[in-house]
Amino acid sequence: MRKFILILLIISILLTPVFNIFNFSFASDLSVTATIPADENDFQLQIASSATSPLQEQKVYSYTITYGSYLNHQINFSIVASWSEDTAEGLDSQITAVEYVHGSASKGEGNISPIIDLTNKTITWEFDSFPAQTTDKTLTFQLKTKSSSLTNKKINFSVSASLNGPGVTVNKSINQYLIIEGTSESTAVPTSTPTPAQRLLPTPSESLDKKKLDFQIVDLRQLTANEVTLFIQTTSASKIKLEYGKTLSFDNIIYRNVSDTKHLLTLANLNEQTKYYFRITIFDDKNEKQSEIYTLKTPKKTELTTIEKNNIIFLSNNIILNNFSLPKTETKQKSDQHKILLPTATDYQIQIPFKNKNQIKKAEVFVRNDSVLGISLFQKVDALSKMHPDTAYGELVQLSDGLYYVRLKVPEEKGIYAVFLRITDIYGNITEEKIGTVIASHPIRIINSQDQKGIEAARAVLSIYDEKRKKYILITPSIISIPNPSYSNYKGEISLVLPPAKYQITINHPEYFEKTVVFAIDSTTTEYPQIQLERKPFDIKFILLNYKETIQSMIINPVQRYLNLITSSQRMLDLTRNLIIIIFILLSIFGFAKRIQISPLALPLFIPQILLAKIKNKSKLKNYLKGKITDDNEHTIPDVNVYLFDTQKNVIDHTLTNKNGLFLLKNIAAGNYILAILKEGYEAFYFSIKIPLTNPVLHLAITQKSPAQTKSEKIKRLLSYSLSLIFEVLIGISFALIILEGLIWGIKTIFPYVLLNSINIVLWIIYQKNKTHNTLF
Repeated sequence: MRKFILILLIISILLTPVFNIFNFSFASDLSVTATIPADENDFQLQIASSATSPLQEQKVYSYTITYGSYLNHQINFSIVASWSEDTAEGLDSQITAVEYVHGSASKGEGNISPIIDLTNKTITWEFDSFPAQTTDKTLTFQLKTKSSSLTNKKINFSVSASLNGPGVTVNKSINQYLIIEGTSESTAVPTSTPTPAQRLLPTPSESLDKKKLDFQIVDLRQLTANEVTLFIQTTSASKIKLEYGKTLSFDNIIYRNVSDTKHLLTLANLNEQTKYYFRITIFDDKNEKQSEIYTLKTPKKTELTTIEKNNIIFLSNNIILNNFSLPKTETKQKSDQHKILLPTATDYQIQIPFKNKNQIKKAEVFVRNDSVLGISLFQKVDALSKMHPDTAYGELVQLSDGLYYVRLKVPEEKGIYAVFLRITDIYGNITEEKIGTVIASHPIRIINSQDQKGIEAARAVLSIYDEKRKKYILITPSIISIPNPSYSNYKGEISLVLPPAKYQITINHPEYFEKTVVFAIDSTTTEYPQIQLERKPFDIKFILLNYKETIQSMIINPVQRYLNLITSSQRMLDLTRNLIIIIFILLSIFGFAKRIQISPLALPLFIPQILLAKIKNKSKLKNYLKGKITDDNEHTIPDVNVYLFDTQKNVIDHTLTNKNGLFLLKNIAAGNYILAILKEGYEAFYFSIKIPLTNPVLHLAITQKSPAQTKSEKIKRLLSYSLSLIFEVLIGISFALIILEGLIWGIKTIFPYVLLNSINIVLWIIYQKNKTHNTLF
């Protein structure tokens, strides 16, 4: 057996070269073809924005994707544009910074239409057989920044472009951020990020065009495993056709033959976890407009996230506004409990408890002027367009386990507004339901019964009905945290937030008869009361007494409360007294600047220059300059500031005219100078001179300024003149305050103030020397 194996091995070794030659002769007749996979360098892809960060709120920005292929053959690929959600500084919740502007995406090479994914925030262009070696093609689309009350914080986001081909993916992105300018209000609880809903509000430049038929809003209201609800708003009344299906052939069609600007369409009996495409066509008797192609994917059928609706709380100024007094058996209890009456433009908050909170991906609150069925709650269709974005939308943030919070503002337009909660869960379900109604009313208003004009400074005292005692009791901070009594503004309005209850309000004003009105805030109330007062005959005694009470309540009492606050807080006391001293020192500096007719900012340069000039002037030079200052009527003017500047505008000397309008400048070196004549209430007078003069005696006339034309000019002149007059008084008050500070709090605390005020003393001494310089004239 071993011999047989050995023989076979020897034969195979000997025959190997023969087989190799035989195989080689056949190989010459073979051809081999292979495709090398493409890589990133075979494609062109860039993305650019029309603006750099920081971006502004409620602005539309354009984005351009430049793409192409360097390959020598055709290829299939897709380009996907997307925009991300990110977090703002100091907030963990995701923030939506931008939204897609419907209709803004351009078509691609070969007239390829974009496909808009409403749920994933993407735009996709699918290219079949993209031409070889084709580059520098562009795609454009627009994004609109949202509004937010999260002021002075960076809201970050990125906009990306992705090219996906056979075995290759190219990604490009740009990072941007949005900053909402303003001052954030500090609150005891985290604030939400109110931003407008997707295309919810037209800006003034996007006002409805009644002549041109176009899309205003395309909004996804609800998305579940078997149902989708879409809301479409158009610029003018139209009918609507909705084509949808699992492919771009759109196998299903829904018509709504009602001519309207708002359409709510529901696609039912859908398959779960299935991708659907749809396209909208709007038309009227003359025009037709077709939308882009949209896509979405239905989620897996799961238990939907629910809320504890009866435990939702509406608050404003820390006052709970829900009508919890309604009996549990009342059939309208759920809807009426969350019907809230508030003055226009008032901040309010909503606290919402969730049951299966772990499923929540995002929770949002929308304020609309239509119900869930699209029925308008207003007589005016355009009432919503007057709402500020911050009043219309808010993203909820989590306060504690299962409890979420959002802060909104009542619209400035009077009316009834429905509040909707939209929940996006981790499975992709989007559900929306109405959680309450906000009634925006004008505040309590006090008006004249004759001309219906508002009455300012009317005093209002509020009482609340105590069901247990069966009587009205005065509202105190322990009952409701409101100012009581309150006073009307110049419009006659008293903007108060009041919870559901019965109230009694007593109004008095020195010029009107007192009036008491009883009103209630409940599920049927749609407005705060408007109270008319009758003017009474003139009575000086009563008017004086009433004004005394008004001054006591509006001025004296608040000042006393502030003083109590100061005395109870050491830090507040330190701040207040330091501010008072600094204010008087600064006023004295300004007073001196006005006295010598120079800018306060020029004082740091003026002081060393004038001191140096005084030292130089001790030399006994023969040159001098004297003169007389008069007005246009030849009347002499005392206390006129006379400055001598060199050609570099340095102060050489300064003096003032005496009571006869005469001045004298001595010990002047030969050279070229500028003489300045300055006096409060007169036009400044400048001219060049050369020393020595042939006749060193000047007669100069200055012109009085024309009377101030505006109130601001008059106030400015009066303030300047007053400060210059009381300069010495201000210095004295400043030193008195500094000495008092030192006696109470110690010498160390007053050293900076003594140093600062000493500068004023030096300035005053210089001024006095210059003033007395001409008494020997």
